[in-house]
Amino acid sequence: MQVILMVALAGGVFFGPRFDFDDDGDLRGWRVLERDEKGGRRRAPERAQIVRVGGVEGAAAALRGEDGVQVSVSSPRLKLDAGVWRLSWRWRPEQMPFGAYISVRLKKEVLTTDGMRISGTDDWRRGRMLFKLEKPDEATVAFYLRGSGTLFVDEVTLERLEGWPKQEVPDGAFVKAADGDVELLCGTVPVRLQPDAWPKALESGVPTVVLGRGGHGSLTLALRAKKEVGRVRLKIEPSAEAPFAVKAYRVWTVPVDWRCVPLGFYAPGELPDPLAEGAAAVLKPNRVVSFLLWFKASRDARPGAYSLKVRLLRDGSEATGLVVPVN
Repeated sequence: MQVILMVALAGGVFFGPRFDFDDDGDLRGWRVLERDEKGGRRRAPERAQIVRVGGVEGAAAALRGEDGVQVSVSSPRLKLDAGVWRLSWRWRPEQMPFGAYISVRLKKEVLTTDGMRISGTDDWRRGRMLFKLEKPDEATVAFYLRGSGTLFVDEVTLERLEGWPKQEVPDGAFVKAADGDVELLCGTVPVRLQPDAWPKALESGVPTVVLGRGGHGSLTLALRAKKEVGRVRLKIEPSAEAPFAVKAYRVWTVPVDWRCVPLGFYAPGELPDPLAEGAAAVLKPNRVVSFLLWFKASRDARPGAYSLKVRLLRDGSEATGLVVPVN
């Protein structure tokens, strides 16, 4: 197992501890415990080892559990300075019916959220978490396996950032559909935008929504007004004999405790999480409002080229709109 400490500043990131688990054998310096259904705990070093496994360079840590037993492995105690920290890792479940999760244990607090849980049998996945320390603290990183199966873990890294990062939106995820007093972007990538996140968009070209018989698809619409607009409403008009139905959902935002951000890519502010069926919103200057259009094709849909007209109405008249190709 390697622990790499780097203090160089690279692109606004101070690199801290990194665990690669490249040495064969036991997890030296890590504490392995098991807890039974009655709450009894004991040390269980045999439950976690460093092994060679596909999908990683070198090796990875492997936690092995059984029914009725929770296995945990905790890192050596780390000294962290005040500031914003990003924890990242790779993990893969194998035959885990009860799932696993990760937490950061501070002196007086444990940071754990649903966004840091994993289950099922799948390939390697990456996880990230942001948290902020108001003053220097000590921490351990802990992984928990909640029953039978195997959890593989690799590339556990802590980085101190200069500040909260902005929301990351993939390049090319949106295209510009309309401009003017109300700007309109659309994309088939289901990204939920924060109110102050306006992504860089391609200049033109409305993406095509592709559906199979009985299948589903989605289209994200992002609106931003350059001046006070007020209440607007989407009107959705499928083409004649279109073999699909469409529902509109408003992406609402909620304030959260930004001290701990499990997903690791939202900036401080409001979390764009709840979806509620509806097609109306109030547009304020330079504030992003987004909608998710959910498509469902009929089971006997005939192949063909169809379309969906989306009109943005303000005071009963059309402010802007677009035509979406549907195949």
